[in-house]
Amino acid sequence: MGAPWAPHNSRFNFYICKVNKKKNAPDNPKLMQKELKNGTYSLYLEYYMGYVKTVNENTGEEMVRKSRKKESLNLYLLKNPRTTVERQTNKETLELAKQIRYEKNSR
Repeated sequence: MGAPWAPHNSRFNFYICKVNKKKNAPDNPKLMQKELKNGTYSLYLEYYMGYVKTVNENTGEEMVRKSRKKESLNLYLLKNPRTTVERQTNKETLELAKQIRYEKNSR
């Protein structure tokens, strides 16, 4: 059985590693939020694409660089909902985002 990495030639030694699916592996994609300047939260999905190990030939240090991809959902939550209508809107928007995440996860 071959090694799970493939070396590349450059100033650093790069090893591209495969991601093993484990029971305790993180959910892919994750539902994330980012606070915007106008006081709302933008919802997006973050996919974990694996990692790359690099070894600096000069120092011998091994570094791990994680690869991620983000997908905007164009859904927004209010930071401080004051009325019941705003709270209900936030709740419905969050449920829609969770449903989209579930559909993308099941592919």
